[in-house]
Amino acid sequence: MYTSTCLAFSVLIYVDGDARIVLCDHAADSSRKEYFSGEIECSSKSLSLCDPNGFAFASVPLQDAFARVSLRMSEERNPDIVECVVENMKSF
Repeated sequence: MYTSTCLAFSVLIYVDGDARIVLCDHAADSSRKEYFSGEIECSSKSLSLCDPNGFAFASVPLQDAFARVSLRMSEERNPDIVECVVENMKSF
């Protein structure tokens, strides 16, 4: 699901184990297929990876008031690896 301020995805860890979700500034593995590419409004100039309860696992600063994001996964239905690539992530 995608809106102007949110990108939501889920993994079915209860089916066959854990999934690894990675926030990065470039695609780490070219064999993963891209399932989303677009921009998300982020007036706070930060992007957070949250669970359905609002717990933020990770937050990254952005260079702009939007995040240029692509979502790359090992497979569509039950990925074991999900890369959330944020192209305009600010350097730490």
